[in-house]
Amino acid sequence: MKLLQGLRVLDVTTFLAGPLATRTLADLGADVLKVEPPAGDPTRGGWKGGPDPSFYWRALHGGRRSVVIDLGSPAGKEEFLRLAEGADVVLENMRPGVTAGFGVDGPSLRARFPRLITCAITGFDAGDPLAGISATDGPVQAWTGAVELMEGWSGTALPMPVQLGDVAGGACAAQGVLAALVSRSQTGVGVHVQVSLAGALRQWLAVTDRMGTLRSPGTLVLTGSDGVRFLVQTPMRFAAVLLKLLELDPAMPRDHIAEAAARATSGEPASVWLERLWAAGIPAAPVRALDDGVPPPPWVLDGEPLLPAGPPPGLGAHNGEGWR
Repeated sequence: MKLLQGLRVLDVTTFLAGPLATRTLADLGADVLKVEPPAGDPTRGGWKGGPDPSFYWRALHGGRRSVVIDLGSPAGKEEFLRLAEGADVVLENMRPGVTAGFGVDGPSLRARFPRLITCAITGFDAGDPLAGISATDGPVQAWTGAVELMEGWSGTALPMPVQLGDVAGGACAAQGVLAALVSRSQTGVGVHVQVSLAGALRQWLAVTDRMGTLRSPGTLVLTGSDGVRFLVQTPMRFAAVLLKLLELDPAMPRDHIAEAAARATSGEPASVWLERLWAAGIPAAPVRALDDGVPPPPWVLDGEPLLPAGPPPGLGAHNGEGWR
C-alpha cells in the first residue's frame, strides 16, 4: 500500500534531516527526485569519503531517483524550474540564503507555482541569535540544552551519540509537508513550511527525563551468568517490583541498589532473568549490537508492513527523464 502514490517530491537536501524527511515520503509511496550537484552528494562516500556508497547513504537515500543540476548556471536553474513546475513538494535544507541566492527559495517558487508546497529546514529558528549560521547537530544540541541533559546523565558535556536534532527536524519536516498536503486538498493552495532543527529538538526535550529519574538505579544494565547483558528500567511502581523479585531490602539506600542487583543476577543466565522480569511486568530487554542493515519502514497499514522503497540511485542516473 502506497499512501502517497502519484505525489512528486523534488529533493534538494543532503546530510541527515532533509534526506530523512524525503526518505519518509518515499517509503510512503512518493516519487522522489533527488537534485545533486555535479560532484554528487558529499555523503555518497560516507564521512571519510570512498568509492562505495556508505551505510549512511544507503539508509537515507533509498527509494528515489537522481538528477544532476548545477543551480548556479542559467541552464541548471531553468531545468530546476521545469521540474518544480511539475512537482507537488520541494524540500531543501541548505544554509539560509543559499536557495534565495539561486532564486529557487520557497517564497520565490510559490510566487510562480501557487499550488506548490515548499519546505525549508534550517539549523536554528529565524529569531535565534544563531539564525543564519551553518548548523550541524552538535551545536543544535548545545543551544537547546541537550548537551546539559547528557552531562547530567553521563558527567560528560558531549552531544548524545544520536544526531537527535537532525532526526527531530527531519521528522517534523515530513509531518509539516503531510499537513500542508491536507491543507492544499481543501484550499487548492500550497504552503511554505519552515522547520528548524533547534525548534524541533526543543519540542522533544520538553518531555525528556530532565529530573534524572531514569538514571541508575532507575535504569540498570545487568549481566547474567552466561555473560549476556540485559537492560532493566523501573520508573514509578516498577522499582518496588524489581526489588521484591531480586529479594532485596526495599529500604536499601538508592546508591547501593545497582551493585546489589548485579550480584543478584550474576548467578543465572540472562534468559532466565528476562523471563522472570517479563512475567512480573517489568520493562527489560537484551542489550544487542547495532544493526548495519537498512531497516524497513516503521508503518503497518491495514495489517500490511511497508517494505523499503528501494535502493539509492547512482549519481545522475535519471538525468533527462523528468517526472515519470
